[in-house]
Amino acid sequence: MISTAYAMGGNPGAAGAQGAGGVGDWSFMIMMVVIFGIFYFLMIRLTDAVVTLEIADKVRIKVARSAIAAVLQKSGSPAPTTKS
Repeated sequence: MISTAYAMGGNPGAAGAQGAGGVGDWSFMIMMVVIFGIFYFLMIRLTDAVVTLEIADKVRIKVARSAIAAVLQKSGSPAPTTKS
């Protein structure tokens, strides 16, 4: 029968010694840092979609990129679009 300590990855011959269990602690910390980095990039970094627009002389506003429907020239006609 397999002992509980052996099944959990511990070293049953060296009670209280670090043994092979120390490697698992580092891999857990590395995985947590990687997961934090992914969440930072996807949830925090990608939400910086803000554009500063100058609507008059010395008057600037911040607008979300998703709220801009079209880019117009000062004359009111639509700006030329370049499609590839």
